[in-house]
Amino acid sequence: GDGNDGGDGGGASQPLGHVTQSDSAPVIEGDDGMKRTYTTQAVAPSAAAVRAPLPPGAKEETLPLEIGEQLANFQLESFAHRYFEKHTKGVFRRQIPVKEMLTWGSDTISTSLVKMNSQALQKESVSLFKQVLAYMGDAGGVAKGERARVQLGYSIVQKCIQTAELRDEMYCQLCKQTNQNPNIESLHKGWELFVMCAYSFAPTQDLEQWLLQYVAAWHNDMVQTTRMFARYTTRLLRKIVRTGGKRGKIPPMNELAAQLKAPFKPSPFGASLEECMTLQQAQFPDADVPRVMTCLMERLLTDELGVIEGIFRVPADQGGANTLQKHLETYDFTVPDKFNGHVVGSVLKFWLRDLADPIIPDTLYARCIDAASSSNETCLALVEELPPLTQKVLRRLIAFLRIMAKYEERTLMGQDNLAMVFAPNLLRCPSQNMQVLFENTKHEQEFVFVLISELELDDADHVFGYGADAKPMYSATGSGGGGGGGGGGAKPTAHSEALRKSGTVAQPPSAGASAFA
Repeated sequence: GDGNDGGDGGGASQPLGHVTQSDSAPVIEGDDGMKRTYTTQAVAPSAAAVRAPLPPGAKEETLPLEIGEQLANFQLESFAHRYFEKHTKGVFRRQIPVKEMLTWGSDTISTSLVKMNSQALQKESVSLFKQVLAYMGDAGGVAKGERARVQLGYSIVQKCIQTAELRDEMYCQLCKQTNQNPNIESLHKGWELFVMCAYSFAPTQDLEQWLLQYVAAWHNDMVQTTRMFARYTTRLLRKIVRTGGKRGKIPPMNELAAQLKAPFKPSPFGASLEECMTLQQAQFPDADVPRVMTCLMERLLTDELGVIEGIFRVPADQGGANTLQKHLETYDFTVPDKFNGHVVGSVLKFWLRDLADPIIPDTLYARCIDAASSSNETCLALVEELPPLTQKVLRRLIAFLRIMAKYEERTLMGQDNLAMVFAPNLLRCPSQNMQVLFENTKHEQEFVFVLISELELDDADHVFGYGADAKPMYSATGSGGGGGGGGGGAKPTAHSEALRKSGTVAQPPSAGASAFA
């Protein structure tokens, strides 16, 4: 895998493609003796693990059951041959083939799947597997109710975080128990555990590629629930591989419980740009960029809420930022007045930083770094190589930052400072080497500075109410954003009010109304 958050392909390479039916393709006989016609075609990985519901009447291509199982079983075999313990059974201690070790079973294991350097860790692995069996109901019983399952899942996650050697073991056990599992209820409970683990801790680099490929093999499973679990698991894995998670901290139980519902409630945070557009299509059919981004930018410009000292640089109240994010995840793209400019700016940066794929993709990262130290023209030319939607998003953001830079005397955030704080949200260095990260930081900032200062824009690129010269067509009266709470008490101008009533600007609740109305 390339270590990025999100990406339907489950890694940089997906050699097997996926299988679809065709009238003029070779015939393949499945394990059940039935003959079916398929073609195999390479599929470019999309940017996120959870896809929006298909339009009415549309049908999604799915893998026939026996083919899907074969692909899933294949993914981890290379890893297992290198890193698994040898397992034996029977009176004559026959060695169990790797393929069998990677297949679902209702019996416990006698030792760890992954090679361990102590007997104590092997015993811990066996104990862990028994908990997995209990959670999935493969051991003659299962924890009743969601709360009991979450408590058991929390215990499993806790053990893996506290003992790093068990993390790859846990992932391999989940691959084993989800592969060719004949019980759909047990299978889905296995995917629940997959989600909780992928939310909490990363696999090692040795396992990462194989694990992502295994999970990706389920993305087109015939059962919709399984597909959604697998795609969301990919999204979590790619994110935690990139960020490292919370560095050994055990997530609260309520967070793990929330993750069990997350695959079925797609969020605009952590999604791809394409997903954001699909998810908002019914509500905003005419929007040309994600509404979650524009509503935050518009709120910062409306009544000069964002015209406060240190905007985007002064840390925001984390509780307020979390609350605003949860509010926007309901697809109510209004920003209530109770959130100050620092909170709104923080959520805007987080949305950009949390995208499944960065605005500047990995494929262009090295060239952007080189261009920053060579010529401005080269930097600007690279923008033309971005996909059309990404270009629109970037241009809209640059237009917004250019407007914000006009208020430098009041915010102390000119083009150079804005480039500094937004560069990490637009580019992601693929290297884990601290020296490379440090050296590239200045080049990332230089690249974004060139875009803010020189990228050619037209009226279509600009945020509402502003022309191509980045001159505001309306502003608040009085002192402006001040402390930030609700615009510093400034009254909106007539033009601002007109924009609100027309729906162009996110309309906050009326006085006395609930913040989430």
